[in-house]
Amino acid sequence: SIGCLVGCILAGPVMEKFGRRIALLVFTSSLYTIGFLLILMAFNGAMVQAGRFFNGLGLGFVLAVTSVYIVEIATTDMRGFLGCFVQFLGSFGVLMIFTAGCFLNWFQLSGLMMAMVIPFLVGMYSCPESPRWLFSKGREDEAKASLEWLRGQDFKPDILAELEAIRAEQARKNLIKVSVKSLTERSVLKPFLISILMM
Repeated sequence: SIGCLVGCILAGPVMEKFGRRIALLVFTSSLYTIGFLLILMAFNGAMVQAGRFFNGLGLGFVLAVTSVYIVEIATTDMRGFLGCFVQFLGSFGVLMIFTAGCFLNWFQLSGLMMAMVIPFLVGMYSCPESPRWLFSKGREDEAKASLEWLRGQDFKPDILAELEAIRAEQARKNLIKVSVKSLTERSVLKPFLISILMM
């Protein structure tokens, strides 16, 4: 739990600096690999605890970055629907591991979990960077290419319209600087409190 908390905090600046894709492809996969490797090679309790901490860091990155990534790559009408899959598939993964734990010992289970990093790496390697993040960094050509990959070549008029919408949104963001103090604003405070209470 401590690792997950720290991971969520670190994930924000990391994904803003390096991008959503790199945060998942490099940072998240590395944290999970280190964590499971420590547990796999553990010869004392301290190594198991260290492994669990790194796994928590990885989970924190997953929870923070995937939510942002999905919202930024999805069309506006599909964001809520696709966002539900983060929690659903996370719960499904927990169920699968608990089921596997009925037949495997902790050593074998750690090896299985570490092997699952491979399809995660392959999947994220084939995915594009968030077009909104690329746009925020002034990389408009790459943002357009990312949108074309996501939406398909047959939707060029829609892609151009979406690029204009992203451009306008980015211009608004540049005018409004968000800080911790923003959480106390009347337009933000109630949704913020609701999100805390729901957790």
